[in-house]
Amino acid sequence: MATPNIVPRADSEGGLGTASKYWAAAYIDTITTTGNIVLPDNAKLLLGAGSDLQIYHDSNNSIIADTGTGNLLIRSGIVAIENAAGTENMATFTQDGAVELYCDNSKKFETTSGGITVTGSINAQGIQASSAVTAATIQLQGDLNVLNKAQTAYLTLADRDTSGS
Repeated sequence: MATPNIVPRADSEGGLGTASKYWAAAYIDTITTTGNIVLPDNAKLLLGAGSDLQIYHDSNNSIIADTGTGNLLIRSGIVAIENAAGTENMATFTQDGAVELYCDNSKKFETTSGGITVTGSINAQGIQASSAVTAATIQLQGDLNVLNKAQTAYLTLADRDTSGS
């Protein structure tokens, strides 16, 4: 019969078990550490009765997998997604505020209380308004080229200085 005691490793470092003796499972109420919990590639941190939430690294990618029922919820006043180095914004989601999307750390899209703000060009296959515009102003800086349905001709609205100055 195996001993129920905690056995130091053979090299007396004070770890649990040895290379030839290890625990297949341990049931612990709380784990407190002042160091790291290190898992090798492809080893998963499994959460939930059916391992519904998995966090792991597969040698190429870092993965958070929600494989159970329900949603994966992230709760915070501000959720920021940054590049791997932590030096560039990619997206920011602010509670009761803006959603901001970035390209190369430059904000390109933002929701506002009045709609959206886009910085840069918009390329779209089509734009359709779902209601009549009655008291709105559309401002364009530069030319507006509208391609016809057959894609053979443009209607161009151009900002041209005709004063000769």
